[in-house]
This record gives sequence, C-alpha cells and structure tokens, in this order.
Amino acid sequence: MNFAHYKEAAATAADLVNTLGSVSGYENLPDAGSLGEFLLAHGLEPPAGLDEGDVADVRGLRARLKEIFFTEDESEMAGRLNRLLDDYRAQPQLAGEPGNWKLVHASGGCTLAQELATTFGVALSELLMDSGRARIGFCSADNCLDVFVDTSRNRSRRYCEDSCSSRQNVKAFRARQHSH
Repeated sequence: MNFAHYKEAAATAADLVNTLGSVSGYENLPDAGSLGEFLLAHGLEPPAGLDEGDVADVRGLRARLKEIFFTEDESEMAGRLNRLLDDYRAQPQLAGEPGNWKLVHASGGCTLAQELATTFGVALSELLMDSGRARIGFCSADNCLDVFVDTSRNRSRRYCEDSCSSRQNVKAFRARQHSH
C-alpha cells in the first residue's frame, strides 16, 4: 500500500469504518467483490484470491478502527493504536532507493487485514502525533455516527459530509423560525 500522505490513509480508514451504516446497520462490504470495489475506489489494488475470509478479517479490523475513532481520551486512543499495531504485528520498513524512499507498511506474506491495519494504524498514529485528537472525529449530526478525518485549516469540521451539515442547519433554521 502506498499512500502519498498519512492523512489520505487515515481518511481511507474513516471510509472503511463508514462501510457499516452507523444508524441503519446496512453492510456495504457484504462480499469479496464489494471489498475489492472499496479497495479500487481508494486507489488500492485488491490482492489476488480475495475471499470471504478476507472480508471477515477486514470487518474485524473495521470494528477496531471504529473504537479508535470514538475514543475521546487522547492517551487511551494512543494505547488502542499501539495495541492495534501490536496485534496485527505491524512492521513498517523503508523500501526503495536513495532519493526515492517509501515507507512500506507491511511486508509480503501478510494478510490484507494485516496490511490495512498497519497502514491505517501508522496513519492514525501520525495524525495523533501531529495534531492531537482534534483531527480524528465523529459526526455531530443527529442520527449519524459516521467518522471522519478533519483536514480543514482551522480544525473546525463537525460533520462527516455536507448532507449532515445541511440537515443540521435546516433543523436549526426551522427551530429558530418556530420560536418567533
């Protein structure tokens, strides 16, 4: 897996968490085909022989990542990230050549879930180190529990997407109109 920047990988981790409908419970990764489509949509090459075992393992990773996103205490979040990296036997290494080094998040022979856990764990760890808990969020909208990575300049993001923001603004507007 090669992400140009850790924020991109962290945002992909958020997208993975959001593949399980936060309110509806709708499963957006029902099978290997949908997992392959998710990977391709995020610029990742699905491994050969992607199967239902991979789907189950990635769903397990998704649950662990969701716990991390919803951990409000920064020290506890760091502990959860460390346990994730330890449990998936993360071994990031430099690969390439002078002038063109890349951080490879997992070496060959590991499972898809191990590779994703290492990539996402390192990315979220970098984000936590650089920006603290403020950039790792969950939606403030009523009836939404989706997560996001805040890449705004002033760390002001409160919603997972524009539709949640709009829905909350309309609700607040109507409440103000009703009170007059």
